[in-house]
Amino acid sequence: MHNWGWLLRKDLVEKYNMDISNIKTIEAIEPLLKIIKENEPDIIPLCIATMDAPFQLLDWDRISDDDVPGALYPDNRDTKIINHFLAPESIEHYHLMRDWMNKGYIHPDAATMQNQVELMKSGKYFAASQSLKPGKDAEMSATTGIEWVQVDVTRPVMSNRETTGAMLAIPKASKNPEKAFLFIELLYTDKYLKNLLNYGIENVHYRKINDNVIELINPENSGYNPGHGWKFGDQFKDYLMSNEDPQKWEKFLKFNEEGLVLNSLGFVFDKTNVETQISACKNVVQAYYKQLFTGSVEVEPTVEQFAKELKAAGVDELIAEMQRQYDEWLKNKPK
Repeated sequence: MHNWGWLLRKDLVEKYNMDISNIKTIEAIEPLLKIIKENEPDIIPLCIATMDAPFQLLDWDRISDDDVPGALYPDNRDTKIINHFLAPESIEHYHLMRDWMNKGYIHPDAATMQNQVELMKSGKYFAASQSLKPGKDAEMSATTGIEWVQVDVTRPVMSNRETTGAMLAIPKASKNPEKAFLFIELLYTDKYLKNLLNYGIENVHYRKINDNVIELINPENSGYNPGHGWKFGDQFKDYLMSNEDPQKWEKFLKFNEEGLVLNSLGFVFDKTNVETQISACKNVVQAYYKQLFTGSVEVEPTVEQFAKELKAAGVDELIAEMQRQYDEWLKNKPK
């Protein structure tokens, strides 16, 4: 399950008494960015790096990798796969980012920046778009050393992004698949092992406040602070950090129950017949997306060239193959 939204610097939200309760769209954050631009000359209002960009708040239900054209709308409205990079909503978004760049809300070099989390750690940014979940603000506060508050924008959905994004598997060439399976089983059953991997060694990397609440010991210099516990095992066995909501896991269950299950859940695209087109389209997307996502270029001529190069790369054949496979899958999908 995932949704998208914003992480905002908590100290600046409080300093300017910002009302964040009505931020339900990408555009609704602009008055806050304006406040920062006008009053905090040393702070960049919006942090963007590579695919970590407000474009993600469109939440396209992508059929393949993030840099491969082809997606469904994320609300189960139909079964038509489109080139989402050139959809009307995406082009409108590129215009918004161009406007924000011209207003100084985005760093002029954003198209060349690489690591959003490292940028957030610098303390030089006010807002960042993120994939959210209950308690994400507390997790990122611990990771970055800066307090954040989260603003949920999109509705929670259950998609293939979750089932494939953090999937544990045993390699076919594994010499001990049985033992590998037993280890994976422990990640879902053994609380000590799960938290050892999450947080390290007690009284070395963290200390317990009570049986289920901990605080990290010098996380920036402890030598162990991976911050990737969500990728493996049963999260409901994780300790809570001292800055986290005591009701985090109860809210997580509610979050999961309220999510929209996308109709494409379970569909796996076979790339075999269009590997050449995928590779060519990826190259084109990589050449254009950073400039469009960050508002670094004029939109219309860039989109026109982007579309022309994608067509030459075989995007029509790629989308047609995605549609063919998806239609076939839907036809045989259990009701």
